[in-house]
Amino acid sequence: MFMYRLSIQVVVLIVLLTVATFAVRAFHPDAKTLDAGLTRDAVGEGEIWVGDAFDLTRQPGGVLWIDIRPPEIYEDEHVPGAFNCWPTGGDLISDVIFEIMGSDKFTPDTTIVLYCSSTDCNVSHQVKSEIAAIAPDVKVLVLAGGWQEYRRYLRRTGV
Repeated sequence: MFMYRLSIQVVVLIVLLTVATFAVRAFHPDAKTLDAGLTRDAVGEGEIWVGDAFDLTRQPGGVLWIDIRPPEIYEDEHVPGAFNCWPTGGDLISDVIFEIMGSDKFTPDTTIVLYCSSTDCNVSHQVKSEIAAIAPDVKVLVLAGGWQEYRRYLRRTGV
């Protein structure tokens, strides 16, 4: 009897959540833009909007993407060609950055774009500060909205 009641409660909860989702989509004043993603206006200092980052890939020097997420998440999916740099303490960041800057993918015209999981993640901003301290002449930006925004942009544009 307990399992039956539990099953009914789970089904009712799922139905209520589904109805609430549709209600928000139907009646929310910003419903058309809920999944629209960030705009250039929402980008903070030292950040770059995902559309502008894609434009930079076509510029001399291009973009060198650095994924600031745990390796197991990076392995699941990441920006094609991105390096993984997960801060675990010590001099790991500087070691990885010097390795990347020494690679054939890096030129003086290259822009490094760091990203972590989402807007809530501040790790990429911390790594940006560390890079600025060890290599002040390198252009480093943080992808506004992180991986979440990158994925949203791909869905919207089909790039």
